[in-house]
Amino acid sequence: MLPSVEPNISLNYDDNEFLLNNAWMSIGTRVAYSLMTPFKAPAKMREVDERVAFAQMRSDALTLGVLTQVNLAYLRHRAAIDAYQLSARLDKVESVIAEKTKNYVSSGQIDEQELVLTKARALLARVDHYSDYISVQSTLGQLIQSIGYDPLPEQVESHEMDDLAE
Repeated sequence: MLPSVEPNISLNYDDNEFLLNNAWMSIGTRVAYSLMTPFKAPAKMREVDERVAFAQMRSDALTLGVLTQVNLAYLRHRAAIDAYQLSARLDKVESVIAEKTKNYVSSGQIDEQELVLTKARALLARVDHYSDYISVQSTLGQLIQSIGYDPLPEQVESHEMDDLAE
């Protein structure tokens, strides 16, 4: 867009015998300016403005992506906590039912087959409870990761297992 000035210096030689001087030096400058440059300036300025706007949109999109990732991690963690609390209540209920069924079997009111089924349901409720606890811990890790927090220390004093466990 700006005019350019190019200096040039050259040493020349020609072996033509009809020349007065076979060697000569030339010094000059070349000035160049495109006559189209003033007409291109508004388009260039628009292009620069569009690039700035595009960079801002990319930055906004990246920010929204990060916020969405954090929000989704938080919602998953809350859902995992709710499922864990529900499975804890279900585990307690199934344990109480299994205990009551055991008492009914000992008094002879129901048969042992019902006790086996009740204990199996109580065991499945306990497994679901532990599984939901694992989900809570997993989603907590995802939330911590999406926030960008690094839970590891920058330096460790030693690589012994007991020291790393702390």
